[in-house]
Amino acid sequence: MAGWNQSDLPEDVGQGGIGVTRAKPGRRWSELLRETYALYRKRFKTLFLISLPPAIAAYFCFFLQRVIVRSLRAQGWMPSRSSPQFWVIITLVALFESAIYWVISAYFFAAIASNVLREPASEEPIFTDAFANARGRLAAITTVALILWAPFLIGRTILGFAAFTLLERLGLSRNVLVTVAFGLILLLLAGLLSRLGLAIPILIDDPRASVSQSLRLSVRKTENWEPFFMMFLAKAAIFGYAVYWLMNLGLSWVYQFAFPHEDSRFWLESILYICLAAALESPLFIAFSLLYQQSKLRKEESRPAAAIG
Repeated sequence: MAGWNQSDLPEDVGQGGIGVTRAKPGRRWSELLRETYALYRKRFKTLFLISLPPAIAAYFCFFLQRVIVRSLRAQGWMPSRSSPQFWVIITLVALFESAIYWVISAYFFAAIASNVLREPASEEPIFTDAFANARGRLAAITTVALILWAPFLIGRTILGFAAFTLLERLGLSRNVLVTVAFGLILLLLAGLLSRLGLAIPILIDDPRASVSQSLRLSVRKTENWEPFFMMFLAKAAIFGYAVYWLMNLGLSWVYQFAFPHEDSRFWLESILYICLAAALESPLFIAFSLLYQQSKLRKEESRPAAAIG
């Protein structure tokens, strides 16, 4: 990707600014939102199939802590619960599980970005096109994932503890208020970290781009986009929880007539949750990829106007 040292604002105004009109933020937000879901509908089958492998890996990642702890206990390496070492091990295993989940999500993001950024006329097979590009930049993608994971984890822990302590002192530490406060903290952190959200599309688009270059360019291209991604995440979370609630309601009804065994219920729920995640999680990654693609195109279109000046 050429032009690392050029000014590259989100509006992608040429250096002279001649002949280039700055789009209003509200209009750009609605355009990106509309184009995101238009592409999502158009390529739903392809994106769903791409999403299945990482969705399966991410789902079973939540059982990783349990598996590791059981393995340590079976080997006789797990201290008793009353020991401080027990909680140190539990914390380290939980951190490892969380980091693995973020890496899987970043790899998922890279596969979606690869599909979104490909040439419209290209006919590459789904998996070789998406996952081959992601595998080729696996080290860089993993580094970006961990760079994002660390401040998110630290910020969530510190702000969550502070919010809970404040609510408890005010006598407001009821479940609903704690949940709302924690949700707002997650949205705030996600909005701040969205400034780095274009790093993975950049790495996929340019094999020569380094992690530091992709992060710097992402920060420039996402200026003033934090509220958009906070809004996007809030809408997605509300919709996702609504679908999740309806699905559990339907499962409760089904269980009255079938699937009496716990094993049958586990596998049915696992399949449904994986399909739900595969169907609903890609729009955010599509939006990041389209934002990068559009800013790149606007930059290329602004160059002739800048040259005239």
